[in-house]
Formats: sequence, structure tokens, C-alpha cells
Amino acid sequence: MNVEQPRLGRRGTLVLLIVLGAFPPLTMDLYLPALPHMADTFGTSHAMINLTLGAYMVAFSVGMLFWGPLSERTGRKPILFTALAIYIISSLLCALSSSVEGLIAFRTVQGLAGGGVTVVGTSIVKDMFDGREREKVMATVMSLVIIAPMVAPVLGAFLLKVASWHAMFVVLALFACVAGGLVMLYRETVEEKSTAPILKSWNRLGVVLKNPHFAYLLLLFSLVPMCLTAFLGSAAYVYIDGFGMSEQTFSFIFAFNAVCAAFGPTLYLRLSRRLPVQSIILGCFLVVIVTGGHDVVDRGAIAVDVCRTGRHDDHRCDHCACAGGKPVAGSADKRHRLCGGPDPVQRHHDGRGGGADRVRQCP
Repeated sequence: MNVEQPRLGRRGTLVLLIVLGAFPPLTMDLYLPALPHMADTFGTSHAMINLTLGAYMVAFSVGMLFWGPLSERTGRKPILFTALAIYIISSLLCALSSSVEGLIAFRTVQGLAGGGVTVVGTSIVKDMFDGREREKVMATVMSLVIIAPMVAPVLGAFLLKVASWHAMFVVLALFACVAGGLVMLYRETVEEKSTAPILKSWNRLGVVLKNPHFAYLLLLFSLVPMCLTAFLGSAAYVYIDGFGMSEQTFSFIFAFNAVCAAFGPTLYLRLSRRLPVQSIILGCFLVVIVTGGHDVVDRGAIAVDVCRTGRHDDHRCDHCACAGGKPVAGSADKRHRLCGGPDPVQRHHDGRGGGADRVRQCP
């Protein structure tokens, strides 16, 4: 290590880097099982709830660009303390939100702070390690960080079962407190701080973007994360509302997706020994296109079957094409509205909206 960590040691430093790297998947994936329930709690649309995800992601990206150059002037430790403090406060404000607009605003602040935590964590690796050792440390950190998206939705579903979605943001605040405790043991790794104007550092980002090769690769490799983001924003509604699964079942399916993603780097390393890198990338894009197209076909078939058989999810009562498919006025819970036909079928439900209780039958 270029800078020794007498209080953390090598293992403690790895733990710190893993914790800092786990912020993005935990902050995004922990509350995914609660998205449909939150839409009902606030009495708003799925699109508004999804803005809590989109606002976080945009703010997270901006935060990385803002805090990164700033940490070169002030050092890593002050930025970490500042970003973690903002993250803790915004997480608690998210938990106390009484409106979806307030939640979106606080998630935006949370994203700005989360971007600072993540970019500084990556910068610490650059400060402390060189060459092959840096590659090994990054590989170790990323292989362990991948556990976060496996655990986060399962923990979120458990919290939703024993408490409510508010508890998820309290857990995020507590996690940031743990990270703050580790940062207190961390020794500053920026030995020579930058004296260049901060605006000049930010202007360099524009110079990089003007490089056509970089811009092309940036656009190319942004396509798959865009697909992943679309999946994050719709998965809970598809599995829980569309397929009638419980929040716990959805969390296990999401965790399985994360397990499969963990095998991606290993598979790439093995294939790259025998196949050109360009062929592997093209093959991966082809898989994404084929599987995504298959999902679109399946969703279309389900929609056709809904109107043919008259069975549908009550969230879609307002838009059902079946005759008489209008919600009954005065229903206590928007999630459990009935079709207003001559003989609508009402199944038993537990008031939480889990499982097959959402299925209703048009007359």
C-alpha cells in the first residue's frame, strides 16, 4: 500500500472499501419490493413512485462529478464525512416523508451524497494501490460488493413484512453511520492536495467528452445499464402486481438475478481466452435484445389474454377493456377495487396486497 493504515490495517481497509462500494446497490435495491405498496400509500401512480428511483440515479451521477474533483483539493476524509452526514439526514427525511413529492426531493439529495461516497471510495483505491495490486483490490471489492444486490431486496421484503417502507430508509441511515465509524479510523490518503481552481477540474470533463472514441464507448456501454434501470423501475410491478407474487417471492427472484450477474465477469474471463473481445460484446448485446424482445411478446400475450378471459389485475381496472370493468365507488383500498359488473368476483385479501388476492374477474 502506498499509504499505510495503522488503525484499519489491510483487512479493515478492504472492509471500508466494500462498505463504500455497497451504497449504490443498497440504496436502490433495498426498497424495490415496497414500490407497489408505496404507490398505494401515497395514492399516486407508478410513474411518480419511479421518480424516486430516477431522481436518485441522476443525482448520483451528478454527485460523482461534483465530489470527485473537490476531494482532490480538500482530501478524501472531509468529503466522506460531509457526504455521509448529508446521506444520513436525507435518509431520515425520506423515512419521515408524508408526500411523494417530498420523497422525490429527499431522494435527490440522497443521490448527491451517495455519489460522493462512491467516487471517493474509488479514489481511495487509486491513492493506495498501483498496477497489478490495484486490479486485484478492485476485483476483490467488486466481487464482494455484488453480494449487496442479492441481500438488499430480501432484507427489504422482510422489513416490509415486520414494519413498513419507512424502516428501509432508517436502515440506510444506520448503514451510513457504520460507514462513518470506519471513516473515523481511516487515515487520509491524499498527500499532495491539488491547488488548481476547482472550475478548471470540472472543465476537464468537457475535454474528455469531446474525445470521439471515449464518447462512443460511453454511449455503447451505457445501453445495457439503461436496460437494467428500466428493469429496476418496472420489475416490482410486473412480478407483484402483474404476476400476483408476494413481496418476499419477488425479493428472492431479484436476488437470483443478482447471483446470475455475479457469474458474468467469471464467464467473460474464460471466454476471452478463446474468443475475441468484440465477439463476446456483440454476443452479450444479442442476448439482451433477444431476451428483451421475448419479454415484450409475453407481456402482449398476457394483455390479449386479459381481455379475452376477463381476468385482470385490479390496478388496471381503470383501463380494462372488458365490458363493465370499472372500479366500484367507495372502495376502502385502491389496490382492492372491484370490477363494477353484474357479478364481480372478490377474493379474500389480507390488506397488504400480496399474492393472488389482486386477481379480479370481470363479468
